[in-house]
Amino acid sequence: MSRIATLENTSVHFYRFLILSGLPIFALRRIHKKSTRRASMAVDGTFEKDWQSFRTLNDCNRYMLTNEIGCDITFLVGKERHRVSAHKYVLASRSCVFFAMFYGPAAESGNEIEVPDVEPDTFSLLFRFLYYEELTVKTDAIPEILYAAHKYGIMKIVKKCKKILEETVCTENVCSIMESAHTFNDTELLRKCREYFYREPIKCLQSDSFLDLCADCVDNVISSDDLPLEESLIFERVLEWADAECIRKNLELIDSSRRHVMGKILNHIRFPIMESQYFAERVACREILSKSERLAIFTFICSDQKSKTDFKSTRRKGRCVYARSCSAKQNSRMTHSNRYKVVMRFERNGHVTLKNENLWFVGQNRRRTK
Repeated sequence: MSRIATLENTSVHFYRFLILSGLPIFALRRIHKKSTRRASMAVDGTFEKDWQSFRTLNDCNRYMLTNEIGCDITFLVGKERHRVSAHKYVLASRSCVFFAMFYGPAAESGNEIEVPDVEPDTFSLLFRFLYYEELTVKTDAIPEILYAAHKYGIMKIVKKCKKILEETVCTENVCSIMESAHTFNDTELLRKCREYFYREPIKCLQSDSFLDLCADCVDNVISSDDLPLEESLIFERVLEWADAECIRKNLELIDSSRRHVMGKILNHIRFPIMESQYFAERVACREILSKSERLAIFTFICSDQKSKTDFKSTRRKGRCVYARSCSAKQNSRMTHSNRYKVVMRFERNGHVTLKNENLWFVGQNRRRTK
């Protein structure tokens, strides 16, 4: 008699003994579940003989995916072509893209499909969700997950990732989230990122992730009237972004290259409302602007009769005030400088944001806010 037949005959006598013992039904089920697992693992050593009993649907799907039971399709994922096996029926029942891929008019004929643009970890995460609704996401991995979820039309993952992003937005990652929202044309998430940016403009503008934004996102932020920052601070940070963009595009770090990568961003920097001294020392001496543009801006700044320029000359909605900074004593005198400014933003709900250090005096800006 074979080992399997002997094992099954022994199990029958064992279960008869349990039934005659008068144990409650839930106890019999628990003993049956454990004993079946031990017996089946002893038979083939790879997977259980009766793994279906007493498991939920999600648990059965998990078991089949993990042990690659009955798989009829294989994906070659990533640059290294990592093999991931799955079941057409399960994928097609959860994704319209997979349904079209397997059962549509232009269905794939082979049993192997290459996926070079998605990493294996991200691809496996998608499968775990499709098979048994498990989704564990790290914030820094969300852009890759969103890309894969959009690609395969798994909108439930997109919705969950979007909710996580909205709940975890901060000054350090708001630009990264904004970039993801722009990539996937998520206008609602993009709007919320901009609103957060305008509430914490200095920290967001000076974050490292700002330098990684695409030109469209930078333009989206800089062009708004709701950005309550001095144009000098905006210009300096945009210059740093332009340097990073030139490096990404292998361009020489010269002003003509900087202007080229800035494109329409440059038109949204409001040079005519800059201080004349700052414009002369930091802008006019560079080749960022043409000679005619510099002349027109100088004329606008220094003349009472405002000439027309190619750049916007109205102030942003965030109201600015001057703040003088108290410095160290020199020759028994306290020196002060009005070069330091603080941005005060008045919200409609009455909230006022005022940030700076070592404030000595605060007064209203003498220039009329247009």
